[in-house]
Amino acid sequence: MALTENEKARIREEERKAVWCQLYRQAQERGEVPPEPFLLADRLRRPLEFAASIIVGLVMALGAVFLLVALLRLI
Repeated sequence: MALTENEKARIREEERKAVWCQLYRQAQERGEVPPEPFLLADRLRRPLEFAASIIVGLVMALGAVFLLVALLRLI
């Protein structure tokens, strides 16, 4: 019985997650894991929030630059 592409993809994903969890546990045992907020994997679990925070930061930075330029023109 041959596996479908979806089944193969699901198995690959499960294997990848298992390897990641094993590496994470080993790093935890050695004390090499940073606190949870600093893990990129945690940020990637919520990609829309991560992307939105980057976009909001860029908009705020551009707004600050435009405000600074406007204030400098008044002087």
